[in-house]
Amino acid sequence: MFHHVVSYRRSLVLILCTILFLETQADSDICKICTCNSLTTNINCAHRNLPSIPQPIPTNVEYLYLGSNNIATIKEGAFTGLSNLKELRLANNKISRIEKEMFQGLHNLEKLYLYENNISTIKEGTFTGLSNLKELDLDNNKISRIEKEMFQGLHNLEKLRLGANNISTIKEGTFTGLSNLNTLYLDIVPLE
Repeated sequence: MFHHVVSYRRSLVLILCTILFLETQADSDICKICTCNSLTTNINCAHRNLPSIPQPIPTNVEYLYLGSNNIATIKEGAFTGLSNLKELRLANNKISRIEKEMFQGLHNLEKLYLYENNISTIKEGTFTGLSNLKELDLDNNKISRIEKEMFQGLHNLEKLRLGANNISTIKEGTFTGLSNLNTLYLDIVPLE
């Protein structure tokens, strides 16, 4: 009986060591490209001329800076498992589309910066599940229409930036449900 208990403990220790090694290996891969703090809760990949989001990203990351790169598309699942993420910066890239559920699973995300991209289309349901989001910056893009469901579910949103876009249409009821919104930056293209 005692032998089996020791054997189980050894197996458990071996499994835990393997998991720790794999997490450390994932940390070191991204940290070869980006600057990471000692706990990898803060990863800075800004100004690295990256064409895509480096993978794998450690699951304990809280602040992820990917601004000022050449990222044009975000692959499905790029942010899977990052439930601790509080701030995500994707500003000053070449992103043209934000797909539905791109940010799924980022339940603790509070700040999302997407300014200075080429975003023209934001699919309905893109921000679904971002119930803790407080700040969303979409300044300096190519957005022309604001659809009614675009910001659905962002009950805690306090600041929304939509300045310097090509917005000519805002559907009625777009901002309904954004009860905590206290700052809105918006430029509307006048009709000729």
